[in-house]
Amino acid sequence: MKTLLATVAALAVATAAYGQELKIGVANMSDYIEPGTDHSNVGSQFYTNTFESLISKNPLKGEAEYNPSLATDWSLITPQMMEIKIREGVTFQNGDPMTMQDVLFSLQAMIKVTHDARIERSKEFFGNIVRAEAVDDTTLRIYTKRPEPIFELVLASQQASIIPKKYLMGLTGHPEVDEPSDYIAFSKAPIGTGPYKIASFTPEEELIWERHEGYWGEQAPYEKISVRKIAELSPRITALLNGEVDIVTNVPPDQLDVIDNRPGFKTEGAVTPLFHIVFFGGAEDGDIITPELRRAMVRAIDRNLLNEAL
Repeated sequence: MKTLLATVAALAVATAAYGQELKIGVANMSDYIEPGTDHSNVGSQFYTNTFESLISKNPLKGEAEYNPSLATDWSLITPQMMEIKIREGVTFQNGDPMTMQDVLFSLQAMIKVTHDARIERSKEFFGNIVRAEAVDDTTLRIYTKRPEPIFELVLASQQASIIPKKYLMGLTGHPEVDEPSDYIAFSKAPIGTGPYKIASFTPEEELIWERHEGYWGEQAPYEKISVRKIAELSPRITALLNGEVDIVTNVPPDQLDVIDNRPGFKTEGAVTPLFHIVFFGGAEDGDIITPELRRAMVRAIDRNLLNEAL
């Protein structure tokens, strides 16, 4: 299902000085930033600027459009094996070079999980992947149990973000051992290869990005981006209209005109793929939840009315 974000999380944009600081007021903020653990609408706002995957998916288009990111090229050699060329000259935000070892470590941390908090995300995104191996310093091969029709989608996911092996493993305990405590520490002081580095992070309160000057791609437009939590809708919109922030999120449909009718302000929406799954009971329900009952419940939904309301 594709949902128009303007109905639930529109962006209201005021004029900001390009190249200086962008200020954002958000409805919610995560209490940790760890791409392999998190899978939430709230958390997803805080990963794109900091982390990158091998493949990128255009977030401004509803249909799938995949582009090179930390991989420059990829091809399906067999239905169960993809070969990928890794981009050279990439550095993490602490200045360390990104190597094939970082790529293998990042993928392996999702294929064979050592941090329990990653187990569910591993099942969802990497359940079909058997292993990743290096052919040479810039060539990677990924093997699956069965043919994988959404290979690009998996490798473009937040959960496939490339993270620094040496930095993460050196955060706690033994510097050469992959320990759960390392991931917990990393979630409070994360580092990626993206265009912005996290300068400071106060869980559930504030996050500040600074431009990653050593970024391999096009230079990020703002020197600094500050994001702070403004939980209540009215103060959030007031902060926007008073010029305290340049962007706010989570504007409900009945408030769009309040912003659009104000000179110099506008709302923006985008289409994003969201998949909603309904589960009808479980094994403990025995024969109560029958196929006939499930069909009846599905047919009871007035889809035309639902579409009109949305």
